[in-house]
Amino acid sequence: MNYKWEHKDSNAVVEEVANFNELKEKMNLPLTKISEYFGIPYINVQRWNSAGVVAPDYVISLMNYKWDCENKK
Repeated sequence: MNYKWEHKDSNAVVEEVANFNELKEKMNLPLTKISEYFGIPYINVQRWNSAGVVAPDYVISLMNYKWDCENKK
């Protein structure tokens, strides 16, 4: 389940992503930088990337929201 968020201050509509790999491609950052940016333990990011563990939908949605709101094009 993906959510579409609208940031009230900027009126930015967040582009939806289906999973961690899509978000990773969108961000175009190494795993270490993704971990640092979101304050998520690196081991979790590694597990999500290797497809051994699937990140919860709400976590991906919140990460996507933060990225889109802070990195407007």
